[in-house]
Amino acid sequence: MRTKDMLLAASRRRFMANVGAIGAGLWLGSKPRIAKAATSYSVTKIAGAATQNSSGDDVDWVDLINVTDEGDTPPNAAGLEEDLRRGEGSNDIIATGFDFDIPTTATIDAIFVKFRPRGIYISGSGAVYANWIQLTKDGISGTGGHLADWTDCDLLDGAWPAVWNSDVHTAPDSCDTIDALWDTTWNPAEINPDVATGDDDFGALLACTGPYSLKRFRGEVDWIKIQVDYTD
Repeated sequence: MRTKDMLLAASRRRFMANVGAIGAGLWLGSKPRIAKAATSYSVTKIAGAATQNSSGDDVDWVDLINVTDEGDTPPNAAGLEEDLRRGEGSNDIIATGFDFDIPTTATIDAIFVKFRPRGIYISGSGAVYANWIQLTKDGISGTGGHLADWTDCDLLDGAWPAVWNSDVHTAPDSCDTIDALWDTTWNPAEINPDVATGDDDFGALLACTGPYSLKRFRGEVDWIKIQVDYTD
């Protein structure tokens, strides 16, 4: 019996030693997870399509396809069908088709509308400027806050220049009270093309006007881009 007891005791010791080794291996293998630090990204895309809304007596745009191309010298721009007169404004350009591919896990931090304009002053004095800038989620109507009677305070001359130059107008600018998300919320699905249909309706609305002192004027837009800043 003594021999049998000794054998059982030895067997128990071997068993406990094996269990301890396995437990130690599991403990060593279960290292605590360290959260991945979020990284900031900024992506800028040019419009892939452009239409306009026709409302009231506002003046139509022509050659809207030109806002999807920035490579021409001199610029082939979208322009107005006829001169604007006192108190008149243009239709909204609706620029869409930006083809973003923001990760579905990303947090949207800021969205900026960028464009390169020119204002042609035919008679009178003053300056052409954007009288409406807004984002759209559906490619039809504006979403969130908007900017009206807007000039870019971050440029030396924030109005639309009379000749083409290298200035890029960026909205919102550092003077605007609207926040960088245009006073609304965004998720990647609202910015990327629709997974099921392929519709790419996210975009921007842009229109122009001038002060009452301008008797006749017109505006042109070379291109429209959107910059999306996000973390992931």
